[in-house]
Amino acid sequence: MRHLSVLPATSRSASLIHHLQRRWLPTVPASPSYKRPPAKPTTAAAAASSASSAAQKRMAPTPPPLYSSPSSATGPPKSPESPASPSPSAPPPPPSSSPSPQPPPALRDSTRFAGDAERYRGASNLRLGREVRRILAQPVQPEDLEIEPDRGWLYLSEAKYLEILADAFGESWRLEPVTPPLQSPSGRVHYRSYALYVDGRFVSEAIGDVAAAVVETSGDGGAAEIERRCRYAAMVRCCKDLGVATELWDPAVVNKLRAQHFVRPIGKKWMKKG
Repeated sequence: MRHLSVLPATSRSASLIHHLQRRWLPTVPASPSYKRPPAKPTTAAAAASSASSAAQKRMAPTPPPLYSSPSSATGPPKSPESPASPSPSAPPPPPSSSPSPQPPPALRDSTRFAGDAERYRGASNLRLGREVRRILAQPVQPEDLEIEPDRGWLYLSEAKYLEILADAFGESWRLEPVTPPLQSPSGRVHYRSYALYVDGRFVSEAIGDVAAAVVETSGDGGAAEIERRCRYAAMVRCCKDLGVATELWDPAVVNKLRAQHFVRPIGKKWMKKG
């Protein structure tokens, strides 16, 4: 009676797998053994050349990588700096002994001398009597008319406007400048704003202007003449709000008055008839 040796389960499994591999798997021929070629004899010159090339390689700087991300080259992205805010526990800074610089004082309303509250004091509070309204609204008399020789514009003289205002208000009116003398960017026009007051109450406001060429050609150039012409132009526009010579603002009436009382000979300028 034979005694069969009982192997552990692990040993039997390994023997079975080894038996199946040898029986069923194809046999792979062994690869020929690799033989290293014989080394070539080196000379002293070749050894020196190889040593110098190795030294040059060690001394050459390492080239940067072809592809590198910004984070790897410059480090992690930095957050935008925000203005430093004082710590809540930190004490407030001591007050400065020197006062902080203040901006230069500017004119009110950019160019005006007086503020709105002061300039428009008493607006719409003026009560005109019947006689005053009659003087202001009286029709224009032909003998008081003036004409611009080149263009044929009809107007009343400065003296006539002063006479009408004096008859209506006496000495209780005044025309007050509310801006400094100004000039257009091109320098061709001078202008200034004025306000008309009666009994200390605001009545009207207008801009008076004059062309620089007109002042130069008239021969009366100068700051005084520019101021007088600007004041007169503003007076005419302010008096329009009071009803003075309003017909001279109507083109139909102006054409009729010009045809009745003025004439322009051929090749000459406008002039009064007779």
